[in-house]
Amino acid sequence: MTTITEAINEIVDSLKSAGIAATSEATMLELPGVLVVPSTIEFPYLDDQEFNMEFSLFLMTSDVSGSAEVWIKLQELLQKVRTVYKIADALPINRPNSNISNPAPALLVTLQTTIS
Repeated sequence: MTTITEAINEIVDSLKSAGIAATSEATMLELPGVLVVPSTIEFPYLDDQEFNMEFSLFLMTSDVSGSAEVWIKLQELLQKVRTVYKIADALPINRPNSNISNPAPALLVTLQTTIS
C-alpha cells in the first residue's frame, strides 16, 4: 500500500525532474516553486486499502507586488507544471509564505489520485 508521504514525494520528485523547485515543506520552498500539500482524503469503498486523495499545489514566486509581471512568472511556472501533470484549471489566490513577509499572489492547482 502506498502511503500519503510516498504519494507526496512522488509528486515532488516528478516536478523536480522537470526542473521545477518543489517541496512539501513550506520553510524549504525555493521561489519560484511549488509547495505540495495534502488536502482531502476520501474513502469511497469504506475500506482502508484504497482511498482517493487530493493534493493542493501552490505555485508561488517571490514577487508580492501583484503586478502584471508576477502573473507572467506564475503563468510560466504553470506551463512547466502542465508538462508533468494535466491541469484543467488554476485558481489565483494570495498565500502566506514563510520565506517572505507579506502574502503573495499564487496559483492553486489541485491534483487527484487514488492510493492503494
